[in-house]
Amino acid sequence: MTGDRQSRSYQADDEDLDVTVQLPTGTLQIPARIVNIAINGAGGDSYDDGPREPKFFSINRQFALGEDVTASLLADAPLLGLDPADITRVTPGLSVS
Repeated sequence: MTGDRQSRSYQADDEDLDVTVQLPTGTLQIPARIVNIAINGAGGDSYDDGPREPKFFSINRQFALGEDVTASLLADAPLLGLDPADITRVTPGLSVS
């Protein structure tokens, strides 16, 4: 783990991190290689004062094949509030013909 009072980063060594994200639409559970959490503006350190709600976060994932990216996004589309038509429109180069 790295970071200062305003951010935290977690990176997996050998195995992916098990990440759970609570969203208004439900719970997203995904494997991740890197998770970055910014608590800017929340005040305090997540260890000193208890957990803080993140202001921004990013989750980096790694896929063996491009088509796996599209399949994963399509599977999680309802939870993420994404339109499946938009996913297939912007990821055509990721699938194998």
